[in-house]
Amino acid sequence: PLLILLSIYITRLFETKQFGRDGKVKPSVFLSDNPIKSDQEDRLGYYEQACDFAEKVYDNKSENNMIFGLDAPWGMGKSSFINLCESYWTEEYKDDVIVYSFNPTLFENSEDILSKFLFGLAKAVSHYTVCPELTFLMARYKQVISTDLSFHGIGIKLGFSGGTKEDLLSSIEETISNLNKKLVIIIDDLDRVNSTLLKTILFIIKEAFSIKRANYILCYDTENITKDSVSSDHKLTLEFFEKYINVKRSLYFNGAELFKEYIFGEDSMLKVDEGSLQQENILKGLLEIYDSDKY
Repeated sequence: PLLILLSIYITRLFETKQFGRDGKVKPSVFLSDNPIKSDQEDRLGYYEQACDFAEKVYDNKSENNMIFGLDAPWGMGKSSFINLCESYWTEEYKDDVIVYSFNPTLFENSEDILSKFLFGLAKAVSHYTVCPELTFLMARYKQVISTDLSFHGIGIKLGFSGGTKEDLLSSIEETISNLNKKLVIIIDDLDRVNSTLLKTILFIIKEAFSIKRANYILCYDTENITKDSVSSDHKLTLEFFEKYINVKRSLYFNGAELFKEYIFGEDSMLKVDEGSLQQENILKGLLEIYDSDKY
């Protein structure tokens, strides 16, 4: 009994330190850099833009395939914007939309990016609906791409009678098309991959996939696409990339207006000490910089 009472006391002690005596989580003294997930957290006025963009991507569940580009500098809030779009689809079209997010930077050294993309897509579909045909096709596809074995350094290629890779790919596309749902495929961080992988992903989108009601959202920063390459290659890759984009949306905001709201607005997060002339002068000086023509 003494050990049990001691363990309860220690547990309560740690809970009090972490959560406080009222049981609530203590607020962090730091501002989080995590993307927001709801309109209640939106302080940049993105929500209305996100709803408009999400509605255009849904496109009345049209069978046409469209590629949308979401262009914004790093740290501008692309992930937050996409989360707000997902929130809108969940509220408005919960039973009609499948959302699949794919981050190519996780598979940059992978030999078969298409298989990684497909298996991720199949997993995303399974979250929204039961589709045994797709599971079966993906299992067959996995067998096809895994037919090479090595025995004591000697390569052995196994035969497989379940259809070619191309036939199975067509069957997978047809199966997903027959789900009669809008498929939204989000590909993030395209500005962080090399030009070879970028072109491979674009090929997958444009040539290898013809799923009905599938729209793509490509998230990137124009200034950083293949920035590590020489200037001529960078320009050609950028031109090649932008030819694939059907509809482009850029995210920018007015820094001066945000600064005014942040410092002097009614819902200001920063409180100036009363009677502190030094703080007040510093903030006024900053405001003059933000308001100047050279800002």
